[in-house]
Amino acid sequence: MKLEGAVDPLLAARLSDEMDRVFPEARTDSPRVHERAGISALSPLLAAQVRDAALARRIAALLGCQRVQLLQDTALVKPPRSAARVEWHQDHTYTGYLDTVACVSVRLALTDCTLAAGCLRVLDKSHLWGPLGQLRAFRAAEVSDDSRLLPAGWEERVVPIELGPGDVSVHHCLTFHGSEENRTDRPRRTLIARLFDARAKLVPARLPKGLEAWFPTDPDGHLATRTFPIL
Repeated sequence: MKLEGAVDPLLAARLSDEMDRVFPEARTDSPRVHERAGISALSPLLAAQVRDAALARRIAALLGCQRVQLLQDTALVKPPRSAARVEWHQDHTYTGYLDTVACVSVRLALTDCTLAAGCLRVLDKSHLWGPLGQLRAFRAAEVSDDSRLLPAGWEERVVPIELGPGDVSVHHCLTFHGSEENRTDRPRRTLIARLFDARAKLVPARLPKGLEAWFPTDPDGHLATRTFPIL
């Protein structure tokens, strides 16, 4: 799903400058995409954006629920003229510690996300295939290309999602997606908010041992709103 002009391009430019300020290590050359989880903790401006109430209402309607919670926000910076790319995967393999698949990634383009810049690519209707990859939450060493799990003919389903500054894309946690290299001379900056149906509960057994303390819950097993705010 693509939402053109969801954010004023002038605000997108301010957010881009702010991300550059609080995430200076992303300026370095790298064969991998620079990623910073919890980027909003470093900036009130970025925090206000990932907690945008109007956008959250649109996502709740999309998921068919009354309220959504913020699971995580992340800065992704793809260096210019770099081999950095993202292989095919489902976000559910990293968020499967929830008992629902009602979770989406809301991606705000802060710079041009074109084919040349290595924009997001999705496999059309792949969210209907169900979970295919193994759960690997917080096991970065196990990240790999999941294209081997895809059915025959998947190459014909590839759809590039080109965005201009201020445009937003939304994809389901079961949607297979990835991106290629940034072949331009500018970094590609994206601000991501992962939102989920507030009725979801934590499944502690799906977390690596010792991480339960980072996912406080209420007595009914829902993620605590003081840590994962309702938007």
